[in-house]
Amino acid sequence: MSKFEFHFDSFMAAYKFYNQYAMKNNDGSLYLEDFEDRVLMNALYMADGDEKLANNLAFAMINRRYQPATPTFLNAGRKRRGEFVSCFLLQLTDDMNSIGRTINSALQLSKNGGGVGLNLTNLRAAGAPIKGYDGVAAGVVPVMKLFEDALLDSQSIGATTRCWCSLFITFPSRYFI
Repeated sequence: MSKFEFHFDSFMAAYKFYNQYAMKNNDGSLYLEDFEDRVLMNALYMADGDEKLANNLAFAMINRRYQPATPTFLNAGRKRRGEFVSCFLLQLTDDMNSIGRTINSALQLSKNGGGVGLNLTNLRAAGAPIKGYDGVAAGVVPVMKLFEDALLDSQSIGATTRCWCSLFITFPSRYFI
């Protein structure tokens, strides 16, 4: 990669790269790569064996014409890595199994550094009937509380937690807000 030469524009840019992106040894005391190495690893990983594409990607990254998203740039080519994307949208259905599986999925994605979005539109409104009994559905707020509690607990063990919830405007819950 000697035909590519990169220089950071500022101290802060170099500091950011070496503080947050550069691979370090297990105790964090030694840098194992520089910016050109990280670019090359990304280019080779994304090109998947295509040497010409790898060269073009590396050239574009070194010359600031292309920059992969942060999770991709950070994780490409690493054995111990997080996800290549930073945001995931999970859809729940209106049953306890789905809610439980989705909480687990949100925790796993959050553990690997991913942000999680939840579409709660399929949940019953507060007061809706369940199995023929009127007025028993709790609505979306208790489900949101379950996710909040689970993700806050995961945050306390060092995971990054980012989560948002969405509902379509036509959601019928009068007790949502």
